[in-house]
Amino acid sequence: MVGGLVVNGLWGQERIHCCIVNIYAPCILSEKIDLWDRLVSVINQNPSACICVIGDFNSVRTEAERDGRTMLPNPRDISAFKSFINDARLIYLPLHGRSFTWYRANGSCKSRLDRILVNSLWLQRWSNSFFKGLR
Repeated sequence: MVGGLVVNGLWGQERIHCCIVNIYAPCILSEKIDLWDRLVSVINQNPSACICVIGDFNSVRTEAERDGRTMLPNPRDISAFKSFINDARLIYLPLHGRSFTWYRANGSCKSRLDRILVNSLWLQRWSNSFFKGLR
């Protein structure tokens, strides 16, 4: 998968079906939408799997996830990203330890681009899952 890597298999002695996806989304909206459509297809092909999608989505869910830019995030990008999360039936793991995951070197801009999204089966199996930013 361009923009991502998929590990799909059975985990441990219990043979838990897991699908773990690491992504690096493109910056161009049409290319992001193409990646997200392919991810929804992978997820739909694995209905019994515990799903975890982790990586740099190059998108924010809200304006509050970006700070310091004179230009607001593209509303179409926000809408498309929220639609992907909804269509894939994924759940956002909140970020602990800091508010943003990407910072411009001079500190003038920061965004929450990296995240972890899981499905309900993942949370049923590993309800104590969390996402913590390292300093």
